[in-house]
Amino acid sequence: MDMKELFENGCFTPAWTEREEVPEPVKDEIVPQRKDVTVLLDELADIKDNMNSIKERLWYIHRAREYNEAGFNKE
Repeated sequence: MDMKELFENGCFTPAWTEREEVPEPVKDEIVPQRKDVTVLLDELADIKDNMNSIKERLWYIHRAREYNEAGFNKE
């Protein structure tokens, strides 16, 4: 038997066609963050320190590569 025959023979209850109401998802409201100037300045100082640290490491890597390419590490 196919679905049409089952329907015509009344094998389904009347409730089978009812749809359950699915609640709509609640949209999160975006709340802007407001930070104090001192907090922002502290964060900026941390970023600058990280940048300086990265520059120092890149300088060291560059010098080590030059030293290696010049052949000073060979015995």
